[in-house]
Amino acid sequence: MDKTTAKRFLPCLLLMLVGCLWGISARAVERTVTYTVSSATAVATSGIAPFGSSAKFVNTCTVAKDQLTGSTKMTLTLSGYTGLKITGLILSMKSNTSSGAGYLDVKAGTTQLAAIGKSSAALGFNNAAWHGSWSTSYVNVNVSLTDASYVIQDNEDVVIVVGANANSLYCRSFTLTYEEGPATPVLHTSHTSLSFGQVETGTGKQQSFTLSGHNLTADASLSVTGPDYEQFKSTPPVRISLLLMERLQKRM
Repeated sequence: MDKTTAKRFLPCLLLMLVGCLWGISARAVERTVTYTVSSATAVATSGIAPFGSSAKFVNTCTVAKDQLTGSTKMTLTLSGYTGLKITGLILSMKSNTSSGAGYLDVKAGTTQLAAIGKSSAALGFNNAAWHGSWSTSYVNVNVSLTDASYVIQDNEDVVIVVGANANSLYCRSFTLTYEEGPATPVLHTSHTSLSFGQVETGTGKQQSFTLSGHNLTADASLSVTGPDYEQFKSTPPVRISLLLMERLQKRM
């Protein structure tokens, strides 16, 4: 976005993002994404992650990247799930031969999506809420969701915490199934306004922003409103292709 003006005026340009968002399909689409622990501070993503989403991971246990000893926990924080429903969660886990107790807490914002035990009242891996028996080999723990119908709201992160109260539990991956529709089309921008400040006569100033979205059914476009709007232009003209968005999403 560029501003060229003969005035020392207009401190802020308001951006109006106009998306042609009608005609959305009434059929829900389920997708699956897996986050595999690659280090104590990172996960590798496979499958189809929501467009524009991101994942942060921290394990407070320093013994091994996927191990949990007493009073340690791993936290997976997922951003960019707005408008979606988490419909399934599978953890790839194991325990020691005859020990290992812990808890699970899954929330979207302040809404509880799943829970196993508590940090103050852990359950052994041989409890039915976990695997039902000790296992030194990795097994799938199918988590029972307490609310699979909740639609994640804007600015809400999905936070998954697995903690241990007794040595040792191991968790090497998180597999989520999420429902992608029907849902309200969402268009995201990194800025709702751009401040150009004072610009000298005969000079120009550039600002940039990013645009992303999901559940769009047509192209999105940019329009400029407000005083002296004719003094602004986009370079290149902003028009986000729905086809391009779909191709980017399939690559993730």
